[in-house]
Amino acid sequence: MQRAELSGGALRNIVLSHKNIQGSIDKKANSMKKEIKIMLVGMGTVGGSFLKILVSKKSWLEEQNLKVKVLATVSKEFITLAGKGEAVHVDALLSPKKYPKNNAENKVLPYCEQRLYETLAGGLSEDIDIIVEATPTLLGQKESPALKLFRYALAEGVSVVTANKAPIAEHYAELHALALKHKASLRFESTVLSGTPLFNMAQAAMNGLEFHKIEGVLNGTCNYILSRMEEGLEYSAALKQAQTLGYAESNPIADVGGSDSLLKAVILANFFMKASLQPDTSLLCGIQGVTQERIKEAKAKNCVLKLIASIERNSALDSPKISLGIKEIAGDHPLFSVRDAYNGIVFHAPLIDTISIFGKGAGGDTAAFGLFSDMLLVAKKF
Repeated sequence: MQRAELSGGALRNIVLSHKNIQGSIDKKANSMKKEIKIMLVGMGTVGGSFLKILVSKKSWLEEQNLKVKVLATVSKEFITLAGKGEAVHVDALLSPKKYPKNNAENKVLPYCEQRLYETLAGGLSEDIDIIVEATPTLLGQKESPALKLFRYALAEGVSVVTANKAPIAEHYAELHALALKHKASLRFESTVLSGTPLFNMAQAAMNGLEFHKIEGVLNGTCNYILSRMEEGLEYSAALKQAQTLGYAESNPIADVGGSDSLLKAVILANFFMKASLQPDTSLLCGIQGVTQERIKEAKAKNCVLKLIASIERNSALDSPKISLGIKEIAGDHPLFSVRDAYNGIVFHAPLIDTISIFGKGAGGDTAAFGLFSDMLLVAKKF
């Protein structure tokens, strides 16, 4: 057998050739890296948590060949733009110190709605791929700031991901059509089960199912209060505990009065049953009147009390009907074990009988993860 031998020059050529090939591969990999440019609107608990996720997932995002640039953030006080760099300095935004008027890292402007739209019209909207919106849900407003922003962004071909329930519950058909027309995306994973996968999972694995009933525990605040009442606390004491833990607002009426659950039920009906429903305040039912006597009556029957939203229809051609009420749930029901600040939904469809989804339904980190997962799904389309 003859042994092939390489001269020093030939060996050097092979090494150089290998380096050139590797360099080409690295260059191609870098060229394939997606750069997603976003504007974050809402710098409260959820918005702040979203920025923290971007920081903590930076290395992971790079492994996915994805780079996220925050071109602007908007709070009720400031509009923050990039200073000398190409993007907003996120670490400075997460600092507990009050924003400076301006610095080398970020350009900070006082907020007003006119200035926001002037900034967008001045070229920012052409650079932004996604608006991540995390402002509080405002009920009963015909033209909320969030709705106005969604209309503007989608008409410009800018995708929107949001945790805001009201625009999706009240204007889903319009916004969905606007997104389709201008080839943008509208995603709202955080609106019903916070960050627990629901809509995204349904689009991936529940296509073709015709749901005739959807029922759920949709409000973590109410469920937490009822869970504490099962342990013997009166309503007022359970509510105070929920407020202390951050599960309930100082004015908790949207949660305990049923508005939050109603909006979520409308979103579920319109998305999963292709309905065109609007929130009907005559359907509202809250938990303020629940007493220990009623809790004990349910316990005597081996049941628990839950605020249940139900959406039902007789056939796929029928418009679904929503009901909201406090119900006694028996131990063999999937929602029986949903406790504390957790939510749960049970889907009924002929081909699969039932599908149940449970998860944490409250908290800034949970909702922020929903926004993050929506952003990643939109990014795949670029």
